[in-house]
Amino acid sequence: MKRRLTQEWELVFEAVRDELGDSAADHAKETAARKVLEWAERTCILIRPAVTEPFVTRGSLHILADDLRVGWHAEFRDRLAHLLESEASA
Repeated sequence: MKRRLTQEWELVFEAVRDELGDSAADHAKETAARKVLEWAERTCILIRPAVTEPFVTRGSLHILADDLRVGWHAEFRDRLAHLLESEASA
């Protein structure tokens, strides 16, 4: 289940990052992050044959985000690493 959700998220996330480009301004990155989050809120990925409710997909994606496996912002991994480094050195 986690693998399938992560793969689907990766397709959307990377497409949005490609569209954004490397030199995008912070405002554009925030707008792109909202696109990924909107996708996560609207998508319905069939995790199991009998599980067809969109709230299961939404909740599962948010659980993966809480576990730092997926994110919305194009730089979420870098920002998390910076925060974790700052926290560790404090």
